[in-house]
Amino acid sequence: MIRRFPDRLIVVSLGLAVIVVFLASLQGEFLDWDDTLNFVDNPHYRGLGLVQLRWMFTAFHHGHYTPITWLTLGLDYVVWRMNPFGYQLTSLLLHVVNAVLVYLLGIRLMLAARPGSEAMRPAIRFGAAAGALLFALHPLRVEPVAWVTERREVLCGLLYMCAVIIYLRSWERRDVNGALNRRAYWASVGLFSLALLSKAIAITLPFVLLVLDVYPLRRVGTAARQWSARTLARVCVEKVPFILLSIFTGAIALFGLARTENLALVEKVGWADRFALSMLSPAFYMAKTTVPVGLSPIYERPESLHLQSLRRESREAGHVVPEHLRA
Repeated sequence: MIRRFPDRLIVVSLGLAVIVVFLASLQGEFLDWDDTLNFVDNPHYRGLGLVQLRWMFTAFHHGHYTPITWLTLGLDYVVWRMNPFGYQLTSLLLHVVNAVLVYLLGIRLMLAARPGSEAMRPAIRFGAAAGALLFALHPLRVEPVAWVTERREVLCGLLYMCAVIIYLRSWERRDVNGALNRRAYWASVGLFSLALLSKAIAITLPFVLLVLDVYPLRRVGTAARQWSARTLARVCVEKVPFILLSIFTGAIALFGLARTENLALVEKVGWADRFALSMLSPAFYMAKTTVPVGLSPIYERPESLHLQSLRRESREAGHVVPEHLRA
C-alpha cells in the first residue's frame, strides 16, 4: 500500500512524531480509574489458554463485551506479565498505526473526490499528513493512548479505519456494472465485525459508508436530482450485513449495560430527557474537539436532563466519577 518514497518518508515522520509526543505515557502505571478493576484485580484475562479465551468471549466485564480487546490484553500479559510498560507500549504502537491509517485514508478520499488528480499528489499528501497529525496529536487522544483501560478505543479505531479502507478498495476494483469487488467487500464486513467486538461504538460504520457512497464516491449520482432508485437501492442493500451486525452488537451492548447500573431506566429518565441527552452528547464532544479545554477521562451524566438545563450542565461536566461508579 505504501509504495512511493515520499509516502514512506511521511509515514516514518508521522510515526516518529507520535512516539515523541506520547513517549511519556510509557512511564505510566495502572490507574485507579478502572485499571485496578480490569487488570490488577482481574485474573481472568491473564493468558491465552482455553479458560481465558472462554472468559473473554462470554464475559460482560463491567457492562462491556469486548473479546477482541481482551485478546490483545491477554497477549500483553503473556509477554509482559503485570508490567504496565508493555501494555502502554502496545497502545502507543496501535496509535502509531492509526495515524498512518488516517494518512492513507485521507489520500484515498481526496483522490476519490477529485478523479484524475494524480498531478496534485504532493498537495494531497500534504493535506492528508496534516489531517493525520491533527488526529494523532490532538489532546483527546491522550486518554485512549495513556489509559490502559481504553485499549478498546485505539484497537476499535484501527479496525474501523481498516474496514473503511478495504471498502474503498472494493469500490476501486468494482466491475463494469459498478458492483463492488466481492472479496474486498466481505473483508470489510469481517474487519467491521472485529471492530464491533473491540468496542460497540463502531456501530456507526454503515452510516459512514453510506455518506461516502454519496460523496466522494458519487455512487448514487453527482447530485440528488440525478439519483436513481435502482442505484440507491443497490447501495443500501450492500449495507445490510453491516446494519445487521450493528443491530446485533447494539443489542449486546444494551444487554451488558442492563447487567450493571450504568443504564438509566426509561421510568427514571423518560424519553424526552433521554432524547435531550442524545442531542447533548454529539455537541459536547464536537465542542471538546474544536476547543480541547477542561478535558477529563469521564464526564458524569448531568443530574438534570431537561433541555433548558443542558447548557448549564455541560459547563459543569468537569466533575467526574470512575466508570464503575457512574449513575
